[in-house]
Amino acid sequence: MASSAKSTSSELTARVAAELEAALSPGAHLLLGLSGGIDSVSLLHILKQLSPRLQFSLGAVHVHHGISPNADDWAGFCESLCRELAVPLAVERVNVGRFSDLGPEGAARAARYEAFASHECDFLALAQHRDDQAETLLLQLLRGAGVLGLSGMPPVRPGRETHKGVLRPLLGASRAEIKAFAAARSLQWIQGPKQQQQRTGTEFHPSAGAPAMRNGYRMPKVHGALGFHLGEGANFSIYWAPGNSWLQHGTRLKFRPFRPWGFSQKHAGPIFPRGG
Repeated sequence: MASSAKSTSSELTARVAAELEAALSPGAHLLLGLSGGIDSVSLLHILKQLSPRLQFSLGAVHVHHGISPNADDWAGFCESLCRELAVPLAVERVNVGRFSDLGPEGAARAARYEAFASHECDFLALAQHRDDQAETLLLQLLRGAGVLGLSGMPPVRPGRETHKGVLRPLLGASRAEIKAFAAARSLQWIQGPKQQQQRTGTEFHPSAGAPAMRNGYRMPKVHGALGFHLGEGANFSIYWAPGNSWLQHGTRLKFRPFRPWGFSQKHAGPIFPRGG
């Protein structure tokens, strides 16, 4: 059992290394968005391990939204963790009320990305994973998004003009794989608002709907299938988004096809089981 956990941990690190090698040049500076949850804590440990070999510098930023009564504790946890790992951390306190017209979730997101934008880096590293990618589809469907809105998150968004690049090196990993990695490393993390909402039922979140859909409709490959389609759509949207300055300047970008780890083309067929 211990050998299997160690193998899973090493495999996840190797996969992230491959994603970074394809996107980074030596000397690049990565800034990790650190919430303190299991996903970003796991990615922090992986990036810290890979930094010397891949020759990039690493920093982190924690956004203090000031909404939860636990916000100070979450910030303190991130400070202690980064101090232990010798990773520079900035704690940004934001005013979510400035974006109140976007709704609670949208306001927090807008404030968070504004905080990220105030820091210099070559790439912003985010810890979204394959299940997040699939859940994005559910949320966008509920919002009535169009084609580009259903395109999902790209694993790599190159920097351009005044915009930082964005890396999501865990986008091919499942939530289960990340949990296995954290368990194998005996990592500590905090329970954020999303997990609390799922337990108490105080707010609908697509991450509560996707497992129900996967289990209730007997679709064990649903996250892989949705992640596959969303990843391909994300690459397409980067090419063809209206007003894309890359296209206006005639720059041709080359994207590696997105494939969730362990998921092959044959899984991209109908995901609903035959016979109901």
